[in-house]
Amino acid sequence: MDRVHDHGPDQLLVLETARSRATFSTEAGRLTSLVFGAHQVIVGPEQQPPPRGSWFWGSFVMAPWTSLIRDAVFEFGGTTHRLPADDGRHAVLGLTWKLPWRIDGDRLVCDLDQGSGWPFGGRVMIIPKLSEGRLRVVLRVQAGDREQPAAVGWHPWFARELPGSGPVELGLAGPVWRQHRDADEAPTGLWQTVDPAERALNDCLQVAGPTTLTWPGVGSLEIAHDSPYLTVYSVHPRGICVEPVTSPAERMDHLLRPGEALDLTIDLAWRDEENH
Repeated sequence: MDRVHDHGPDQLLVLETARSRATFSTEAGRLTSLVFGAHQVIVGPEQQPPPRGSWFWGSFVMAPWTSLIRDAVFEFGGTTHRLPADDGRHAVLGLTWKLPWRIDGDRLVCDLDQGSGWPFGGRVMIIPKLSEGRLRVVLRVQAGDREQPAAVGWHPWFARELPGSGPVELGLAGPVWRQHRDADEAPTGLWQTVDPAERALNDCLQVAGPTTLTWPGVGSLEIAHDSPYLTVYSVHPRGICVEPVTSPAERMDHLLRPGEALDLTIDLAWRDEENH
């Protein structure tokens, strides 16, 4: 069952089954709650720190780029384009985390119109579907009437522990490759092997299959996606980020002609421990 609720200045799209519940807000298009059984698996708003709390809870869309645009400048179509800088001199995590969204039927939409900071127009959509123990999310970047580069990703903060569990355990599908960076932290275009057992990560990876988060004594969440790229941020005490993305860090690898769309499909599947 899907419902729309007014929530102060924002609206909520609530998806429910007998034992699962997902709540999306028009604030940043954010997934604010994801419950399987009795388990809230993402970091909630009560845990966000000021002043940049919007980056540190729930799950938000990164589009029309992910990671960062270095110095907030990029070249496309023979023209230099400048973006609003919001992390020192860089433009980070796209634009959609700081733009308004609206609910359109069973989806959420963010219009990249004039004033959004994106020179090409277009729109970004979240198309969610909840079934028992599973949330599927399609993220879509659709070009307007101009050709444009694009990338899209999702930035979920998963809980470090659940009530009754031990600390979350990260399982990566090998072989795993890490995007290599130089002394200035800029990507070199090379990839290096990573031991799938490595746990201290703040990297864009190439993985061979779904990633699994296991909360010992409670259950596990399998994260599957139709892109080989995944950013993992596992060293923050607040939570663990497993971020499917369509392009490696600091790149927009897809060229969209007018009206064309780039999709990223993400499946989150929960299993209680007794079913393992």
